[in-house]
Amino acid sequence: GAYIKYQASHTIGLQLDVIRGTLKGNNDKLWAGAPPVTDLASFETNVNWASSLSLVFNMGNINWSQLHTSIQPYISVGGGGINFNPHTTSKTGVMVDTKPTGSLTEFYLPFGMGVRANLGKSVNLNIGYTMAYVDADNLDGYMKSPYLGDKFSYAHAGLEFALGNSR
Repeated sequence: GAYIKYQASHTIGLQLDVIRGTLKGNNDKLWAGAPPVTDLASFETNVNWASSLSLVFNMGNINWSQLHTSIQPYISVGGGGINFNPHTTSKTGVMVDTKPTGSLTEFYLPFGMGVRANLGKSVNLNIGYTMAYVDADNLDGYMKSPYLGDKFSYAHAGLEFALGNSR
């Protein structure tokens, strides 16, 4: 994934995220060890793209030394679209393409948190976690009642570079 962010003030930023990848899951057993309630063995969903616009709230700066280094915890909330194609596999090994022609596009809400550590004047290390709620029950290719919507999450670590003039 990648993102570009406009820092409107010290506390609020506007961030555009773009991600892609694959989601996978199996149906071996439920959390409490109970047997599965469906005949599906697993799913694999290709996320062709997911794009969202989020507000990022910096919670403050924690300075550890006089070396002008700091850690900034943050939270984010946003909304966007996700385009995907789910595939399921039955317990007998039959693979089913949920949408054989084309793909599905749905609305999703990403909620994130993380910390940013200054490595230099214009370089930060960004480590975070995002939970995304999809406004559809077909992300895993399995429609279940009652309709609750699906969700996925991901962790990230990377470098961010400040571009443009500082204020």
